[in-house]
Amino acid sequence: MEGFFIVTLLRESAINVGKNVLVSEIQKRIIDILNDNPRLTAAAMAELLGLRLRTVERNITKLKEVGILKRVGSKSNGYWVVLKEALNA
Repeated sequence: MEGFFIVTLLRESAINVGKNVLVSEIQKRIIDILNDNPRLTAAAMAELLGLRLRTVERNITKLKEVGILKRVGSKSNGYWVVLKEALNA
């Protein structure tokens, strides 16, 4: 089934987005937001999500560590890339 992905709820607020990759509900929301607007800052995401900036930054770091997110360019002029191959692995 092309164009679909499978979500398996393994525990409360954990989503399996690919082979051996689990993301929290917050991380899934960050991914969704960045798919819509990759130029958003962490501060803007925090405001949209109603979370503290540090919470968003911590979750972004986790997503970068597992290879789902990548930052291209500088803090002020850069953008986020959601690595689709990591989500569908």
